[in-house]
Amino acid sequence: GTGYFGTPGTNFRSAALDTLHLNTKMVGSVLDSGNVVDATVSRADLRADAVDSVVIRAASVAGSDLRPDAADSTIVRSKSLALNDLGGVASAAPFGGVCDAAGTYGAYTTLQDADDALDAGDYSLYVKTGTYAGPLNITTNDAEVYFEPGTIVQDTIVVTGNNVTLRFGAGCDIQDWIALRGTGGSLLFENGCSVRALVIAGNNSFVDGGGWGTVVTTTVYDARYDSGVIRITGNNCLVQNIAATATNVAMAGAFVLAGSDDRVSHCYFYGSQAYSSMSGTRLTIEDCLFNITNTGTYQVRLWEAALAVVKGNRFLDQTGTATGLVVAGSTNGSDNCQIIDNLIEEDSKSIDILAGSAGGLLDGNVVNVAITDAGGYTAGDVVVY
Repeated sequence: GTGYFGTPGTNFRSAALDTLHLNTKMVGSVLDSGNVVDATVSRADLRADAVDSVVIRAASVAGSDLRPDAADSTIVRSKSLALNDLGGVASAAPFGGVCDAAGTYGAYTTLQDADDALDAGDYSLYVKTGTYAGPLNITTNDAEVYFEPGTIVQDTIVVTGNNVTLRFGAGCDIQDWIALRGTGGSLLFENGCSVRALVIAGNNSFVDGGGWGTVVTTTVYDARYDSGVIRITGNNCLVQNIAATATNVAMAGAFVLAGSDDRVSHCYFYGSQAYSSMSGTRLTIEDCLFNITNTGTYQVRLWEAALAVVKGNRFLDQTGTATGLVVAGSTNGSDNCQIIDNLIEEDSKSIDILAGSAGGLLDGNVVNVAITDAGGYTAGDVVVY
């Protein structure tokens, strides 16, 4: 049933015990794949690999070899316990696998090796801080990957599985693009991360940057993500609390919405080529800040974007002849859109409704210069300051 001991246990085996208790004054290398080593209990053949739980009571625990694979549960009671001496067990224990580029903890040193090994079914992967060459391609469904703060991934992360969640600790640096192509994917960042580009192609995707300290930034044109530092082509997607910027003239813009029923909120767009383009159906941009310096063009463009909502945003004034918001189209206009409660500080043009766009509503906007409307929107309250 239960075994207790506090004296040397040479050749003592616990293969038949349900619970193994260690009552010692000092535990050094506490548990290494089932072997107990310390000054009181000898290292010879005392094994805990067959027990359901291991309970360790010690005045000092410094077990760099404490491993979660030795028992179903390990309980440590100690006056002195350093988490970094637990070999990552304290933080990684709930996960199905651990990846460590340094090879200190876990069974994997590369992201793809870890994914391939865990790919047989639903899995969770804990990635220790380090630099990983990548790439990582996740094809399985219902997977979860957590990257410790400060982790660097130098290649692409592409998710084609459904219901996959990627969590990034503060300061992670993804030096290439991330693509969500499966349904129901999630990207969850703590503040202060950096990413080269995001491609959101899967329906029902969710992205949370954790704050404007997380920046998606592109300075070099790359045909893989073509138009948009953040590009959404999936439907029913939500992106929030993230910043995006682009400085390369070949980019079509910082943010491109081309799906249906997508929503962007509480984001910050800035840079010399960082305009946002909305070309889908029933799209929403709300409570965002735009600070675009692409003189002579615009900060946000509705392009054949029927039933779009642009609400509660702020457009900072730029030097030159930029327009805050353009509503337009080629074959079809941007019809039946709602443009409400925005603050547009541009001193050249505030909102410009081009011919061919009709049936929409302008209401509650505060602008620096009067709105121009050649299309036929319904004009509500407007303040020109």
